[in-house]
Amino acid sequence: MRSRENQEIFELEEEAVLPLASGAFPRKRSAITARKARQHNEELPLIAPASRPSRTRALSLRERTLIGLLCVVLIGAVVLGVTWRTGFLLKNPLNFSASSPAPVARTVLPPHSTLIEIASDLPTSGLETLTGLPLQDGVQMAITQTNSEHLLPGYTLKLVPYDDVGTKNRHDPNVGVKNLQQAISDNLIAGVIGPSNSGVAQAELPIANRAPIALLSPSATYPCLTKDATADPDCFTASPSFQQLHPTSLLTFFRLVTTDDVQGKATAEYFFNVTHDRKALLIKDDSDAYSLGLSQAFIQEWRQLGGQLIPLDLPQLSSSEQDYQTTLQGAASTRPDLIYFAGGDPNGTYVLQALANIPALKSVTFVGSDGVVDSDLPQTAAHLHLSAPIYGTLPVVDPPHAGTPAGADFEENYIASGYNNYRLYAASAYDCAMVLVQAIQQALRQGAQTPRGAQDQAGAVRFRQAILQALAHISYTGATGKHNFDADGDTTNHTISIYQLSFSAEQPTWAWLQQSNA
Repeated sequence: MRSRENQEIFELEEEAVLPLASGAFPRKRSAITARKARQHNEELPLIAPASRPSRTRALSLRERTLIGLLCVVLIGAVVLGVTWRTGFLLKNPLNFSASSPAPVARTVLPPHSTLIEIASDLPTSGLETLTGLPLQDGVQMAITQTNSEHLLPGYTLKLVPYDDVGTKNRHDPNVGVKNLQQAISDNLIAGVIGPSNSGVAQAELPIANRAPIALLSPSATYPCLTKDATADPDCFTASPSFQQLHPTSLLTFFRLVTTDDVQGKATAEYFFNVTHDRKALLIKDDSDAYSLGLSQAFIQEWRQLGGQLIPLDLPQLSSSEQDYQTTLQGAASTRPDLIYFAGGDPNGTYVLQALANIPALKSVTFVGSDGVVDSDLPQTAAHLHLSAPIYGTLPVVDPPHAGTPAGADFEENYIASGYNNYRLYAASAYDCAMVLVQAIQQALRQGAQTPRGAQDQAGAVRFRQAILQALAHISYTGATGKHNFDADGDTTNHTISIYQLSFSAEQPTWAWLQQSNA
Protein backbone atom coordinates (compact mmCIF):
# COMPACT_ATOMS: atom_id res chain seq x y z
CA MET A 1 0.00 0.00 0.00
CA ARG A 2 1.10 3.55 -0.58
CA SER A 3 1.54 5.96 2.25
CA ARG A 4 -0.77 8.96 2.29
CA GLU A 5 2.03 11.20 1.20
CA ASN A 6 2.97 8.89 -1.62
CA GLN A 7 -0.62 8.63 -2.62
CA GLU A 8 -0.88 12.42 -2.91
CA ILE A 9 2.25 12.57 -5.00
CA PHE A 10 0.96 9.83 -7.31
CA GLU A 11 -2.34 11.55 -7.79
CA LEU A 12 -0.63 14.83 -8.53
CA GLU A 13 1.62 13.10 -11.08
CA GLU A 14 -1.37 11.47 -12.70
CA GLU A 15 -3.02 14.83 -12.97
CA ALA A 16 0.09 16.19 -14.63
CA VAL A 17 0.41 13.50 -17.31
CA LEU A 18 -3.10 12.25 -18.03
CA PRO A 19 -4.84 14.06 -20.86
CA LEU A 20 -7.82 16.23 -20.15
CA ALA A 21 -11.25 15.17 -21.17
CA SER A 22 -10.95 17.44 -24.16
CA GLY A 23 -7.92 15.48 -25.41
CA ALA A 24 -5.42 18.24 -24.68
CA PHE A 25 -2.75 18.13 -22.10
CA PRO A 26 -2.50 20.68 -19.29
CA ARG A 27 -0.15 23.51 -20.23
CA LYS A 28 2.17 22.93 -17.13
CA ARG A 29 2.52 20.75 -14.01
CA SER A 30 2.25 22.10 -10.54
CA ALA A 31 5.58 23.30 -9.14
CA ILE A 32 4.74 21.58 -5.79
CA THR A 33 4.27 18.25 -7.55
CA ALA A 34 7.60 18.51 -9.27
CA ARG A 35 9.38 19.46 -6.02
CA LYS A 36 7.78 16.67 -4.01
CA ALA A 37 8.62 14.18 -6.72
CA ARG A 38 12.30 15.12 -6.43
CA GLN A 39 12.21 14.91 -2.61
CA HIS A 40 10.71 11.47 -2.51
CA ASN A 41 12.31 10.07 -5.54
CA GLU A 42 14.92 8.19 -3.63
CA GLU A 43 12.36 6.82 -1.14
CA LEU A 44 10.17 5.24 -3.80
CA PRO A 45 10.94 1.68 -4.63
CA LEU A 46 12.03 0.78 -8.10
CA ILE A 47 8.90 -0.42 -9.73
CA ALA A 48 8.51 -1.26 -13.42
CA PRO A 49 6.54 1.44 -15.06
CA ALA A 50 2.97 0.63 -15.60
CA SER A 51 1.39 0.73 -19.02
CA ARG A 52 0.20 4.32 -19.66
CA PRO A 53 -1.03 6.32 -22.57
CA SER A 54 1.77 7.68 -24.82
CA ARG A 55 2.77 11.13 -23.90
CA THR A 56 2.63 13.72 -26.79
CA ARG A 57 3.58 17.32 -26.28
CA ALA A 58 0.63 19.71 -26.77
CA LEU A 59 0.95 22.31 -29.62
CA SER A 60 0.60 25.84 -28.49
CA LEU A 61 -2.01 28.19 -30.05
CA ARG A 62 0.75 30.14 -31.75
CA GLU A 63 2.19 26.99 -33.31
CA ARG A 64 -1.16 25.81 -34.54
CA THR A 65 -1.82 29.25 -36.12
CA LEU A 66 1.54 29.26 -37.92
CA ILE A 67 0.95 25.76 -39.27
CA GLY A 68 -2.47 26.77 -40.58
CA LEU A 69 -1.09 29.83 -42.34
CA LEU A 70 1.70 27.77 -43.87
CA CYS A 71 -0.85 25.30 -45.29
CA VAL A 72 -2.86 28.13 -46.84
CA VAL A 73 0.29 29.58 -48.43
CA LEU A 74 1.32 26.20 -49.85
CA ILE A 75 -2.12 25.47 -51.29
CA GLY A 76 -2.28 28.95 -52.83
CA ALA A 77 1.13 28.53 -54.42
CA VAL A 78 0.11 25.25 -56.00
CA VAL A 79 -3.10 26.72 -57.43
CA LEU A 80 -1.31 29.81 -58.73
CA GLY A 81 1.35 27.71 -60.42
CA VAL A 82 -1.21 25.56 -62.20
CA THR A 83 -3.30 28.49 -63.42
CA TRP A 84 -0.25 30.40 -64.60
CA ARG A 85 1.05 27.45 -66.62
CA THR A 86 -2.32 26.88 -68.29
CA GLY A 87 -2.92 30.56 -68.99
CA PHE A 88 -6.20 30.47 -67.15
CA LEU A 89 -5.54 33.74 -65.30
CA LEU A 90 -4.70 35.55 -68.51
CA LYS A 91 -7.95 34.45 -70.07
CA ASN A 92 -10.01 34.75 -66.91
CA PRO A 93 -8.74 37.57 -64.67
CA LEU A 94 -9.76 37.38 -61.05
CA ASN A 95 -12.88 39.25 -60.18
CA PHE A 96 -13.27 40.05 -56.50
CA SER A 97 -16.64 41.71 -56.78
CA ALA A 98 -19.47 40.21 -54.83
CA SER A 99 -21.61 39.63 -57.90
CA SER A 100 -20.89 37.22 -60.73
CA PRO A 101 -18.70 38.70 -63.50
CA ALA A 102 -20.68 40.02 -66.47
CA PRO A 103 -19.96 38.28 -69.80
CA VAL A 104 -17.74 40.26 -72.22
CA ALA A 105 -19.78 41.32 -75.26
CA ARG A 106 -18.12 40.67 -78.64
CA THR A 107 -18.35 43.46 -81.25
CA VAL A 108 -20.15 42.10 -84.30
CA LEU A 109 -19.18 44.12 -87.39
CA PRO A 110 -21.78 44.57 -90.13
CA PRO A 111 -21.02 42.83 -93.43
CA HIS A 112 -19.39 44.63 -96.34
CA SER A 113 -21.99 46.32 -98.52
CA THR A 114 -23.10 44.53 -101.68
CA LEU A 115 -24.56 47.81 -102.97
CA ILE A 116 -22.15 50.15 -104.79
CA GLU A 117 -23.35 53.59 -105.83
CA ILE A 118 -22.16 55.89 -108.62
CA ALA A 119 -23.18 59.55 -108.53
CA SER A 120 -23.66 61.85 -111.51
CA ASP A 121 -23.48 65.64 -111.33
CA LEU A 122 -24.88 67.13 -114.55
CA PRO A 123 -27.25 69.94 -115.61
CA THR A 124 -30.51 68.05 -116.13
CA SER A 125 -33.12 70.80 -115.84
CA GLY A 126 -33.79 74.38 -116.87
CA LEU A 127 -32.21 75.72 -120.04
CA GLU A 128 -29.73 72.85 -120.15
CA THR A 129 -32.14 69.93 -119.84
CA LEU A 130 -31.45 68.62 -123.34
CA THR A 131 -27.73 69.05 -122.79
CA GLY A 132 -27.33 67.24 -119.49
CA LEU A 133 -30.16 64.71 -119.38
CA PRO A 134 -28.82 62.57 -122.27
CA LEU A 135 -25.50 62.36 -120.42
CA GLN A 136 -27.27 61.12 -117.30
CA ASP A 137 -29.10 58.58 -119.46
CA GLY A 138 -25.74 57.40 -120.82
CA VAL A 139 -24.52 56.79 -117.27
CA GLN A 140 -27.69 54.90 -116.39
CA MET A 141 -27.31 52.84 -119.55
CA ALA A 142 -23.86 51.70 -118.37
CA ILE A 143 -25.13 50.87 -114.88
CA THR A 144 -28.04 48.85 -116.26
CA GLN A 145 -25.65 46.91 -118.49
CA THR A 146 -23.28 46.27 -115.58
CA ASN A 147 -26.06 44.75 -113.49
CA SER A 148 -27.66 42.72 -116.28
CA GLU A 149 -24.33 41.27 -117.43
CA HIS A 150 -23.07 40.74 -113.85
CA LEU A 151 -19.88 42.67 -114.50
CA LEU A 152 -19.53 43.07 -110.72
CA PRO A 153 -20.46 39.57 -109.45
CA GLY A 154 -22.07 39.69 -106.03
CA TYR A 155 -22.69 43.43 -106.17
CA THR A 156 -25.49 45.70 -107.35
CA LEU A 157 -24.68 49.05 -108.95
CA LYS A 158 -26.98 52.03 -108.43
CA LEU A 159 -27.06 55.57 -109.86
CA VAL A 160 -27.45 58.54 -107.52
CA PRO A 161 -28.17 61.51 -109.86
CA TYR A 162 -27.56 65.16 -108.96
CA ASP A 163 -28.64 68.24 -110.93
CA ASP A 164 -26.23 71.23 -110.83
CA VAL A 165 -28.62 73.76 -112.38
CA GLY A 166 -29.07 76.85 -110.23
CA THR A 167 -31.54 79.72 -109.88
CA LYS A 168 -30.75 81.12 -113.34
CA ASN A 169 -31.74 77.82 -114.97
CA ARG A 170 -28.11 77.16 -115.94
CA HIS A 171 -25.27 75.10 -114.51
CA ASP A 172 -24.17 76.67 -111.23
CA PRO A 173 -20.79 76.02 -109.56
CA ASN A 174 -22.27 76.63 -106.09
CA VAL A 175 -24.93 74.00 -106.67
CA GLY A 176 -22.27 71.63 -107.98
CA VAL A 177 -20.24 72.08 -104.80
CA LYS A 178 -23.25 71.23 -102.62
CA ASN A 179 -23.97 68.19 -104.75
CA LEU A 180 -20.41 66.94 -104.45
CA GLN A 181 -20.31 67.45 -100.68
CA GLN A 182 -23.51 65.46 -100.35
CA ALA A 183 -22.11 62.70 -102.57
CA ILE A 184 -18.94 62.49 -100.46
CA SER A 185 -21.02 62.12 -97.29
CA ASP A 186 -22.79 59.11 -98.83
CA ASN A 187 -20.27 56.40 -97.95
CA LEU A 188 -21.67 53.97 -100.52
CA ILE A 189 -20.79 56.27 -103.46
CA ALA A 190 -17.60 55.01 -105.09
CA GLY A 191 -17.10 57.83 -107.61
CA VAL A 192 -18.79 60.68 -109.51
CA ILE A 193 -19.49 61.08 -113.23
CA GLY A 194 -19.24 64.79 -113.93
CA PRO A 195 -19.28 67.65 -113.97
CA SER A 196 -19.96 68.42 -117.61
CA ASN A 197 -18.99 72.10 -117.46
CA SER A 198 -15.52 73.49 -116.85
CA GLY A 199 -16.79 76.28 -114.59
CA VAL A 200 -18.42 73.77 -112.26
CA ALA A 201 -15.30 71.62 -112.40
CA GLN A 202 -13.15 74.53 -111.17
CA ALA A 203 -15.27 74.72 -108.02
CA GLU A 204 -15.45 70.96 -107.44
CA LEU A 205 -11.88 69.84 -108.09
CA PRO A 206 -10.36 71.01 -104.75
CA ILE A 207 -13.15 69.36 -102.75
CA ALA A 208 -12.82 66.04 -104.58
CA ASN A 209 -9.04 66.18 -104.26
CA ARG A 210 -9.17 66.53 -100.48
CA ALA A 211 -11.89 63.90 -99.93
CA PRO A 212 -10.51 62.05 -101.96
CA ILE A 213 -13.02 60.80 -104.55
CA ALA A 214 -12.83 60.30 -108.31
CA LEU A 215 -14.43 62.77 -110.71
CA LEU A 216 -14.76 61.55 -114.32
CA SER A 217 -15.94 64.24 -116.71
CA PRO A 218 -17.45 63.40 -120.10
CA SER A 219 -17.19 66.96 -121.45
CA ALA A 220 -15.21 69.48 -119.31
CA THR A 221 -12.47 70.69 -121.67
CA TYR A 222 -10.77 73.73 -120.06
CA PRO A 223 -7.01 73.00 -120.31
CA CYS A 224 -6.02 74.57 -116.97
CA LEU A 225 -8.11 72.07 -115.02
CA THR A 226 -5.21 69.65 -115.44
CA LYS A 227 -2.32 71.71 -116.81
CA ASP A 228 -0.06 74.19 -115.06
CA ALA A 229 1.86 77.06 -116.61
CA THR A 230 4.76 74.74 -117.47
CA ALA A 231 2.55 72.59 -119.69
CA ASP A 232 0.43 75.46 -121.04
CA PRO A 233 1.64 79.10 -120.84
CA ASP A 234 -1.98 80.30 -121.05
CA CYS A 235 -2.49 78.77 -117.59
CA PHE A 236 0.04 81.15 -116.02
CA THR A 237 -2.66 83.65 -115.09
CA ALA A 238 -5.41 81.09 -114.59
CA SER A 239 -7.59 81.55 -111.52
CA PRO A 240 -7.94 79.41 -109.52
CA SER A 241 -4.38 78.24 -109.97
CA PHE A 242 -3.30 74.66 -110.56
CA GLN A 243 -2.15 74.38 -106.94
CA GLN A 244 -5.54 75.59 -105.70
CA LEU A 245 -7.35 73.07 -107.89
CA HIS A 246 -5.10 70.25 -106.70
CA PRO A 247 -4.24 70.93 -103.02
CA THR A 248 -2.88 67.39 -102.53
CA SER A 249 -0.61 65.24 -104.67
CA LEU A 250 -3.42 62.77 -105.39
CA LEU A 251 -4.80 62.37 -108.91
CA THR A 252 -8.59 62.58 -108.54
CA PHE A 253 -9.86 64.25 -111.77
CA PHE A 254 -10.08 62.35 -115.05
CA ARG A 255 -11.73 63.17 -118.39
CA LEU A 256 -12.46 61.32 -121.60
CA VAL A 257 -12.46 64.40 -123.85
CA THR A 258 -9.38 66.12 -125.13
CA THR A 259 -8.78 69.72 -124.08
CA ASP A 260 -9.69 73.04 -125.69
CA ASP A 261 -6.12 73.87 -126.61
CA VAL A 262 -6.35 70.90 -128.97
CA GLN A 263 -9.93 71.62 -130.10
CA GLY A 264 -9.34 75.34 -130.75
CA LYS A 265 -6.20 74.63 -132.75
CA ALA A 266 -7.86 71.89 -134.84
CA THR A 267 -10.80 74.18 -135.59
CA ALA A 268 -8.55 76.98 -136.83
CA GLU A 269 -6.56 74.58 -139.03
CA TYR A 270 -9.64 73.02 -140.63
CA PHE A 271 -11.38 76.24 -141.60
CA PHE A 272 -8.22 77.96 -142.77
CA ASN A 273 -6.82 75.03 -144.74
CA VAL A 274 -9.95 73.13 -145.86
CA THR A 275 -12.71 75.73 -146.35
CA HIS A 276 -10.13 78.49 -146.98
CA ASP A 277 -11.68 81.12 -144.73
CA ARG A 278 -9.45 84.08 -143.88
CA LYS A 279 -11.37 86.57 -141.73
CA ALA A 280 -13.01 85.25 -138.54
CA LEU A 281 -15.46 86.99 -136.24
CA LEU A 282 -14.87 85.42 -132.83
CA ILE A 283 -17.64 85.57 -130.19
CA LYS A 284 -16.25 84.69 -126.77
CA ASP A 285 -16.64 85.21 -123.02
CA ASP A 286 -13.39 85.64 -121.12
CA SER A 287 -15.21 85.33 -117.78
CA ASP A 288 -16.11 81.72 -118.59
CA ALA A 289 -13.35 79.11 -118.26
CA TYR A 290 -14.58 77.02 -121.19
CA SER A 291 -14.93 79.95 -123.59
CA LEU A 292 -11.61 81.45 -122.51
CA GLY A 293 -9.57 78.29 -123.09
CA LEU A 294 -11.19 77.58 -126.44
CA SER A 295 -10.84 81.11 -127.80
CA GLN A 296 -7.19 81.43 -126.67
CA ALA A 297 -6.21 78.32 -128.65
CA PHE A 298 -8.18 79.41 -131.71
CA ILE A 299 -6.72 82.93 -131.71
CA GLN A 300 -3.14 81.70 -131.42
CA GLU A 301 -3.43 79.19 -134.27
CA TRP A 302 -5.54 81.41 -136.53
CA ARG A 303 -3.10 84.27 -136.35
CA GLN A 304 -0.15 81.95 -136.79
CA LEU A 305 -1.73 80.66 -140.00
CA GLY A 306 -2.12 84.25 -141.22
CA GLY A 307 -5.84 84.78 -140.70
CA GLN A 308 -7.55 88.02 -139.65
CA LEU A 309 -9.55 88.19 -136.41
CA ILE A 310 -12.40 90.34 -135.08
CA PRO A 311 -13.00 89.48 -131.39
CA LEU A 312 -16.30 90.19 -129.63
CA ASP A 313 -16.59 89.65 -125.88
CA LEU A 314 -20.09 89.02 -124.47
CA PRO A 315 -20.81 87.49 -121.03
CA GLN A 316 -22.87 84.34 -121.52
CA LEU A 317 -24.72 84.39 -118.21
CA SER A 318 -26.21 87.83 -118.70
CA SER A 319 -26.58 88.08 -122.48
CA SER A 320 -29.90 87.68 -124.29
CA GLU A 321 -30.75 87.28 -127.95
CA GLN A 322 -31.17 91.05 -128.20
CA ASP A 323 -27.70 91.64 -126.73
CA TYR A 324 -26.14 89.45 -129.39
CA GLN A 325 -28.16 91.04 -132.15
CA THR A 326 -27.12 94.56 -131.14
CA THR A 327 -23.42 93.64 -130.93
CA LEU A 328 -23.39 91.61 -134.15
CA GLN A 329 -25.23 94.35 -136.03
CA GLY A 330 -22.38 96.69 -135.19
CA ALA A 331 -19.83 94.17 -136.49
CA ALA A 332 -21.60 93.46 -139.77
CA SER A 333 -19.52 96.04 -141.59
CA THR A 334 -16.35 94.03 -140.98
CA ARG A 335 -17.61 91.53 -143.58
CA PRO A 336 -16.20 88.30 -142.05
CA ASP A 337 -16.29 85.04 -143.98
CA LEU A 338 -16.45 82.95 -140.76
CA ILE A 339 -18.30 83.41 -137.46
CA TYR A 340 -16.85 81.29 -134.66
CA PHE A 341 -18.83 81.02 -131.42
CA ALA A 342 -16.69 79.78 -128.49
CA GLY A 343 -19.38 79.00 -125.94
CA GLY A 344 -22.29 76.82 -124.98
CA ASP A 345 -26.03 76.71 -125.37
CA PRO A 346 -28.53 78.39 -125.15
CA ASN A 347 -26.18 81.24 -126.13
CA GLY A 348 -25.30 79.52 -129.39
CA THR A 349 -28.99 79.46 -130.24
CA TYR A 350 -29.24 83.18 -129.37
CA VAL A 351 -26.43 83.91 -131.82
CA LEU A 352 -28.12 82.01 -134.65
CA GLN A 353 -31.41 83.78 -133.99
CA ALA A 354 -29.62 87.14 -134.07
CA LEU A 355 -27.78 86.28 -137.31
CA ALA A 356 -31.09 85.41 -139.01
CA ASN A 357 -32.15 89.03 -138.53
CA ILE A 358 -28.95 90.58 -139.92
CA PRO A 359 -28.90 90.32 -143.76
CA ALA A 360 -25.16 91.00 -144.00
CA LEU A 361 -24.34 88.08 -141.70
CA LYS A 362 -27.05 85.47 -142.27
CA SER A 363 -25.13 83.98 -145.18
CA VAL A 364 -21.79 83.78 -143.32
CA THR A 365 -20.49 80.36 -142.28
CA PHE A 366 -21.26 79.66 -138.63
CA VAL A 367 -18.99 77.41 -136.52
CA GLY A 368 -19.74 76.27 -133.00
CA SER A 369 -17.77 74.13 -130.59
CA ASP A 370 -18.93 71.11 -128.59
CA GLY A 371 -21.05 73.42 -126.43
CA VAL A 372 -23.52 73.83 -129.31
CA VAL A 373 -23.10 70.45 -131.00
CA ASP A 374 -24.40 68.70 -127.91
CA SER A 375 -27.55 70.84 -127.55
CA ASP A 376 -30.94 71.52 -129.13
CA LEU A 377 -29.48 74.13 -131.52
CA PRO A 378 -30.26 71.98 -134.60
CA GLN A 379 -34.00 72.20 -133.92
CA THR A 380 -33.81 76.00 -133.73
CA ALA A 381 -31.66 76.24 -136.86
CA ALA A 382 -34.20 74.22 -138.83
CA HIS A 383 -36.80 76.96 -138.34
CA LEU A 384 -34.47 79.87 -139.14
CA HIS A 385 -33.79 78.85 -142.75
CA LEU A 386 -30.26 80.21 -142.74
CA SER A 387 -28.53 80.15 -146.09
CA ALA A 388 -25.05 79.65 -144.61
CA PRO A 389 -23.59 76.29 -143.61
CA ILE A 390 -23.41 75.44 -139.89
CA TYR A 391 -20.49 73.47 -138.50
CA GLY A 392 -19.56 72.08 -135.13
CA THR A 393 -16.66 70.33 -133.44
CA LEU A 394 -16.48 67.72 -130.70
CA PRO A 395 -13.28 66.84 -128.76
CA VAL A 396 -13.96 63.11 -128.78
CA VAL A 397 -14.19 60.28 -131.31
CA ASP A 398 -17.50 60.02 -133.14
CA PRO A 399 -18.95 56.68 -131.91
CA PRO A 400 -19.77 55.13 -135.33
CA HIS A 401 -16.23 55.97 -136.47
CA ALA A 402 -14.48 54.69 -133.35
CA GLY A 403 -13.95 51.24 -134.87
CA THR A 404 -15.33 49.48 -131.77
CA PRO A 405 -18.40 47.25 -131.25
CA ALA A 406 -19.72 49.55 -128.54
CA GLY A 407 -19.47 52.60 -130.78
CA ALA A 408 -20.86 51.05 -133.97
CA ASP A 409 -24.43 50.76 -132.70
CA PHE A 410 -24.36 52.99 -129.63
CA GLU A 411 -27.12 55.36 -130.77
CA GLU A 412 -29.40 52.44 -131.67
CA ASN A 413 -28.83 50.83 -128.27
CA TYR A 414 -29.44 54.16 -126.55
CA ILE A 415 -32.83 54.55 -128.22
CA ALA A 416 -33.68 50.86 -127.71
CA SER A 417 -33.07 51.34 -123.99
CA GLY A 418 -35.96 53.82 -123.90
CA TYR A 419 -33.97 57.07 -123.87
CA ASN A 420 -34.83 60.11 -125.97
CA ASN A 421 -33.01 63.16 -127.36
CA TYR A 422 -29.75 61.42 -128.17
CA ARG A 423 -26.64 63.60 -127.94
CA LEU A 424 -23.10 62.66 -128.93
CA TYR A 425 -21.80 63.27 -125.42
CA ALA A 426 -24.13 60.53 -124.15
CA ALA A 427 -21.55 58.06 -125.47
CA SER A 428 -18.77 59.85 -123.58
CA ALA A 429 -20.82 59.76 -120.36
CA TYR A 430 -21.49 56.05 -120.91
CA ASP A 431 -17.75 55.44 -121.33
CA CYS A 432 -16.98 57.41 -118.16
CA ALA A 433 -19.28 55.15 -116.18
CA MET A 434 -17.82 52.00 -117.74
CA VAL A 435 -14.28 53.20 -116.97
CA LEU A 436 -15.32 53.62 -113.33
CA VAL A 437 -16.88 50.14 -113.35
CA GLN A 438 -13.63 48.69 -114.70
CA ALA A 439 -11.67 50.47 -111.96
CA ILE A 440 -14.04 49.04 -109.33
CA GLN A 441 -13.49 45.58 -110.79
CA GLN A 442 -9.72 45.94 -110.54
CA ALA A 443 -9.86 47.32 -107.00
CA LEU A 444 -11.99 44.38 -105.82
CA ARG A 445 -9.72 41.86 -107.53
CA GLN A 446 -6.73 43.37 -105.76
CA GLY A 447 -8.35 42.87 -102.35
CA ALA A 448 -10.17 46.17 -101.75
CA GLN A 449 -13.43 45.88 -99.83
CA THR A 450 -16.58 47.93 -99.93
CA PRO A 451 -17.63 49.89 -96.82
CA ARG A 452 -19.48 48.10 -94.03
CA GLY A 453 -22.73 49.96 -94.72
CA ALA A 454 -23.67 53.61 -95.10
CA GLN A 455 -22.09 54.60 -91.75
CA ASP A 456 -18.60 53.27 -92.49
CA GLN A 457 -16.72 56.44 -93.42
CA ALA A 458 -13.26 54.93 -92.93
CA GLY A 459 -14.21 52.01 -95.19
CA ALA A 460 -15.48 54.43 -97.84
CA VAL A 461 -12.19 56.34 -97.86
CA ARG A 462 -10.18 53.13 -98.28
CA PHE A 463 -12.40 51.87 -101.10
CA ARG A 464 -12.33 55.19 -102.96
CA GLN A 465 -8.55 55.37 -102.70
CA ALA A 466 -8.24 51.86 -104.14
CA ILE A 467 -10.44 52.93 -107.08
CA LEU A 468 -8.30 56.02 -107.68
CA GLN A 469 -5.18 53.86 -107.83
CA ALA A 470 -6.84 51.59 -110.38
CA LEU A 471 -8.02 54.53 -112.52
CA ALA A 472 -4.51 55.92 -112.88
CA HIS A 473 -3.37 52.75 -114.68
CA ILE A 474 -6.52 51.80 -116.56
CA SER A 475 -6.77 50.96 -120.25
CA TYR A 476 -10.27 51.04 -121.70
CA THR A 477 -11.87 50.61 -125.11
CA GLY A 478 -15.48 51.65 -125.55
CA ALA A 479 -17.99 53.67 -127.58
CA THR A 480 -15.57 56.58 -128.08
CA GLY A 481 -12.50 54.52 -128.83
CA LYS A 482 -9.49 53.61 -126.73
CA HIS A 483 -8.55 55.59 -123.62
CA ASN A 484 -5.63 55.69 -121.22
CA PHE A 485 -4.90 58.48 -118.78
CA ASP A 486 -1.69 60.49 -118.66
CA ALA A 487 -0.08 61.72 -115.45
CA ASP A 488 -2.53 64.65 -115.32
CA GLY A 489 -5.67 62.54 -115.70
CA ASP A 490 -6.25 63.55 -119.34
CA THR A 491 -7.11 60.98 -121.97
CA THR A 492 -4.33 60.10 -124.40
CA ASN A 493 -6.93 60.06 -127.19
CA HIS A 494 -6.72 63.56 -128.73
CA THR A 495 -9.23 63.12 -131.55
CA ILE A 496 -11.35 66.08 -132.72
CA SER A 497 -14.51 65.26 -134.71
CA ILE A 498 -15.88 67.82 -137.19
CA TYR A 499 -19.56 67.90 -138.22
CA GLN A 500 -21.89 69.82 -140.49
CA LEU A 501 -25.55 70.29 -139.68
CA SER A 502 -27.70 68.44 -142.22
CA PHE A 503 -31.33 69.24 -142.97
CA SER A 504 -31.82 66.44 -145.50
CA ALA A 505 -33.67 64.16 -143.10
CA GLU A 506 -36.95 64.77 -141.28
CA GLN A 507 -35.00 65.90 -138.24
CA PRO A 508 -31.80 67.96 -138.52
CA THR A 509 -28.71 65.96 -137.57
CA TRP A 510 -24.99 66.47 -137.27
CA ALA A 511 -23.30 64.77 -140.23
CA TRP A 512 -19.74 63.65 -139.52
CA LEU A 513 -17.16 65.09 -141.92
CA GLN A 514 -13.78 64.02 -140.64
CA GLN A 515 -11.66 63.72 -137.54
CA SER A 516 -8.34 65.23 -136.61
CA ASN A 517 -5.77 63.51 -134.42
CA ALA A 518 -3.51 66.02 -132.74
